[in-house]
Amino acid sequence: MQKLSWKIVFISSLLILTVILGLFIPTYWQTRSNMENQLSLYMKQNIKLLEQNIDDSIFNILNKFPKSSYKDTLELEFQNHLSLLSANAIFLIKNNGTIISVSGKSINAVKSIMLLEDFINSSEKIINSPLFNDSEGNYYLSTLLKLDNYDLILGISANAEFLSHTAKLRNNMIVFGISVMIFSILLSIVLSKTILHPLEKLTQYATEIGKGRGQKIKMDSRNDEIGFLYKTMVKMEASIKQRSKENKQLVASVSHEIRNPLAGIKINSELLMEESENNPELLGYSKAIFKEANHLSEIVDNFLNYAKPIEANLELVDIREILNEICNNFKSNKINIHGNAKAKVHPGKIQHAFANLIRNAIEVSSDKPIDIEISQTDKIFVKFQNYGPKISVDLYPQIFEAFFSTKESGVGLGLAISKSIVEQHGGNIILVKSDDKGTIFEISLPVINNEMK
Repeated sequence: MQKLSWKIVFISSLLILTVILGLFIPTYWQTRSNMENQLSLYMKQNIKLLEQNIDDSIFNILNKFPKSSYKDTLELEFQNHLSLLSANAIFLIKNNGTIISVSGKSINAVKSIMLLEDFINSSEKIINSPLFNDSEGNYYLSTLLKLDNYDLILGISANAEFLSHTAKLRNNMIVFGISVMIFSILLSIVLSKTILHPLEKLTQYATEIGKGRGQKIKMDSRNDEIGFLYKTMVKMEASIKQRSKENKQLVASVSHEIRNPLAGIKINSELLMEESENNPELLGYSKAIFKEANHLSEIVDNFLNYAKPIEANLELVDIREILNEICNNFKSNKINIHGNAKAKVHPGKIQHAFANLIRNAIEVSSDKPIDIEISQTDKIFVKFQNYGPKISVDLYPQIFEAFFSTKESGVGLGLAISKSIVEQHGGNIILVKSDDKGTIFEISLPVINNEMK
C-alpha cells in the first residue's frame, strides 16, 4: 500500500510538473521575446529620429575631417538626446569601426562594434545587436544605422530594463510553480490515503477471512467500486463459512458412521485375543488388528474434534492448572511452566489445544526440556518452546493447515485442531520463530475485563 501510495504521489506530481513547465516556460520566453522585439523596434525608431534631428553638415564635415572642432558640437548634440531617447550611449563611428564621437557609456560603443563587426562590413542599413551585459550585470541593446552618402555609422545603446521585469515574472512563476507543486503533492498524499485506506482495510479483511476469522468493517454506505468490492467480499466470506460448516458437518457425519463398526472391530479383536492365547501366531494377528483399530479410533476422534464447534458454556479457569494436568500425562520430558493467568474458556477444548502443542514438542525434542511461559497484558499469551530441530521456512504457510504433516504416521490435524479451538475462543495461534535454538509457538487469548481477578 505504501508503494502504491507513493506511486500515485509521484505520478500525480510528475503530471502537474509537466503541466507547469509546459505552461510557464513557453509563457516566459514568449513574453521575453515580445519585449525584446518591442525594444528593438523602439531603438530603430529612435535612431532614425536622431538622424533627422542632427544637421547633415556636421556629418559631412566629420566624414572628411574626423578630428575637427565639430566633434565637440556633435558630442554636445548627442548629450542632449541621451535623456530624450532614454539611451545610455550615442556614438558615431567610421565604416572601418573607428570611433569618432561618443556620449554616455563609451564601453557600450566598444561592445556594440565588436558584436556587430560583420554588419559594419555588410550592405545592411540598420541592425540591432544581441543583448550584452556589463560588469554589474546590467543588460543593453544597441542599434547601428549606416548614414546615406557618408562613410559613417550612427549608433545608439539603451538599457534592456524589460529583463528585470521578465526576471520578476520568472521568479513569480517559480514561486507559484513551487507552491502549486507542494499543494499538489499534499493533495495527492491526502487523495491517495483516502483511496488506499479503504483498500488497506479490505486487504486486512481479506487476510482475516483467509485465517477463518473475518471481522466486518463499516463500508455498507459506500456505493462506489470499493463499496462493491466490500459487498462482494462479505458474500464471499459468508459462502466460505457456509462451505466450511458443510464440510465439517460431513466430516462429523462420516466419523460417527465409522465409529460404530470400528467399535465392533475393537470388541471382536479383544475377544479374538482372549481366544487365541494358546496360539502365538493368531494372537499376534489379533493384537495387530486391535492396535490398528485403536489408531483408527484416534483418527476418528481427531476428525470429530476438528469438526465439532465449541460449546457456549465457558468457564474462568486457571491456565497453569490445565497445563499441569496435561503435563502429568507426559513423563518423558522435563516441562517447565512459568507464570500464570486466568481465562474464560471451554476447559476441555483448550486443554486439547494445549495438549497437541505439548505432544508435538515432546515428539521433536527427544529428552530435551520444554519451556512454557504464561503472561498477560491486553491479552493472555501462552508460549510453547521446544529445543528440537528447526522447521523449514518453506513449511510456515502450511503448518496450521488441516491434513498437513511432516511425520510419516501423522494425520496432520493436531495443529489445525489447536488453531480451530483457539480461534473459536477469539484468540490466535502463531509460529513465532524456528531456528537452530528451537521453535516457539504462541497462543493468545482475549482477556475478559470483568473476569480479571
